[in-house]
Amino acid sequence: MDINKKINISNKIYPIFYGLSADLVFFVAINTIFLTKVKHLTAMDISSLTMFSMLFVILIQNIVIKIIKKIGNKASLKFGVYMMLLSSILITFSKSYILILIGYILYNVAPLFKDMDSVILRENLKAQNRLDKFIKIQNFSTLIYSIVTMIVSFVSGFLFNLNPYIPMLICIAFCINNCILSNFIYEIKQDNEEEVENRDFKITKRVLIILLVYSIVYSIIELSQTNTKLLLQYNLEEFLKLDKAVIYLSFIIALSRISRVLGNLLFIKIYKKVGKKLPRVIITSLIFALFLILLGDFIEKDFLGIIISALGFLIILSIRDPLQNYMKTVLLNKCRPIYHEQAIIYFNTFRKIGNFIISGIITLILLKFKLEYAITFLLIGAVSSVVLIRKMYSLVK
Repeated sequence: MDINKKINISNKIYPIFYGLSADLVFFVAINTIFLTKVKHLTAMDISSLTMFSMLFVILIQNIVIKIIKKIGNKASLKFGVYMMLLSSILITFSKSYILILIGYILYNVAPLFKDMDSVILRENLKAQNRLDKFIKIQNFSTLIYSIVTMIVSFVSGFLFNLNPYIPMLICIAFCINNCILSNFIYEIKQDNEEEVENRDFKITKRVLIILLVYSIVYSIIELSQTNTKLLLQYNLEEFLKLDKAVIYLSFIIALSRISRVLGNLLFIKIYKKVGKKLPRVIITSLIFALFLILLGDFIEKDFLGIIISALGFLIILSIRDPLQNYMKTVLLNKCRPIYHEQAIIYFNTFRKIGNFIISGIITLILLKFKLEYAITFLLIGAVSSVVLIRKMYSLVK
C-alpha cells in the first residue's frame, strides 16, 4: 500500500482511537462510587491511590524514556494500551488495596507510552505538509472522547444499579478493542540527519514555564473534578437513599460530559478570538468554578446547593481538554522535532508530579479535615497560578 494512503488511513483512525483510548471510559464515569461502595475505600484511600501511583510514575520517568527510544513510538503506543487493559482488569477484580494500587499505577504509567500517538500524528502530518492541522485533529479527537464519555455517563449509573461490575466489564471490552485499533496506526519512517546529535532534552526557561503551568493547572482541574464528584456524592447521600443518589450523580456526570463536548466544540472558535490569552480565560473559569462548588456546599444540603456545586463541576469539565490541547501544541511548537518524544514524556511527567504533590497535600488535609477544606486549598492554588500564567504569556507571545 502507498505510504501516503497508509498515513491517510492512520490519520482518519486516530481520532476514533484517541476517543476510545484516552482513558478507561466506563471507569472514569463511576470511579469514586465504584471504589467507595464496591471496593469500600475512603476518600483518603482514593487520594492516596493517586499520590502513590504518581510517585511511581515520577521515579520511572528516565526508564520510560529509554524504553521508548529502544522500541519506538508505535510499539510504545501499543504497550500503553495493553497496560491500560491490564489495569482495568486489576481495578475490576482485585479485592485488596495493594492490587488496586498496582492497577492504578499501571493506569497512570500507560499514558506515558500511549501518548506517543500524538507524536506519530504530528510526524505524519509534517510528512504531508499539513502540520497546521495538528491542533484541529487533536481537538476533534478530544471531542470524540468527550462524546463517548457523555454517552457512557448517561447509562453508567443505571448499569451500576443493575450490577456494579457491568460498567467495568464493558470498560475491559473497550480496552480490548483499543488493542486491536492500535494495529492500524501507521508511523512514518524518517531518516533523521540529527540522529547523531546528543538527544538529551534540554529544558529551557520557556519550556519549564509551559510545563509548570500545565502541571499545576491541569492537576488542579483533575483533582477538583475527582473531589467535587465525591463531595456531590456525599451531599446527595445526606438526603437521598443510595440508589437515588447514584441516579442523580450519574445525571450530573452526564451533564458534565455534555459540558465537556461543548468545551471541545467551542475551543477552536475561542482560540481564534483570544489566541495566546486562552490560559487566562481557563484559569478565570477554574477559579469561578471552584467558588461555585464551595458556595453550593455552604448552602444547606438540598437540591439548591447541589445545583450550584454542579454548575461549578460542569465548568471544570468544559475547560479540561482545551487546556491540554493548547498546552501540548505550544510545547511541541517550541521544541525541535527530534525532542518531541521526550517533550511529551516530560509533558505527562510534570503533570504527574503536580498531581502527586497536590494530591499528597490533599491526603494530609483529609486526615484531619473534610473535603471542603481540600477544595478550598485547590481554589487557593488556582488563584496563585495566575502569576505563572502571566509569566508564560510574556514568554510565548
